[in-house]
Amino acid sequence: MGDRTGSPNKNKQALINLLQQEYPGYQPVLKMARHAMAMSRIADEAIVPDIDLHATAANAHDKVAKYVTPARKAVEHRAEDGGDVQLIQVKFVE
Repeated sequence: MGDRTGSPNKNKQALINLLQQEYPGYQPVLKMARHAMAMSRIADEAIVPDIDLHATAANAHDKVAKYVTPARKAVEHRAEDGGDVQLIQVKFVE
């Protein structure tokens, strides 16, 4: 049986410890976010619009987002009798 979800295994913890010894205060996700923001700034300030620069920036932001936002997945809904499923949208007002 594998490790509990969300708990780092021993090898991962050893690597984290080595990184902290070699590079105190190193935060890889923050570093990735800085690079993503720099790429966005470069793409936005380009004299000639460059789709590749924007795509590179978007990819960098996507990598950071995977660490800070929950992943979504499609879920299929079916009625027990095979009929239509009625969806009701509820709007919360603060």
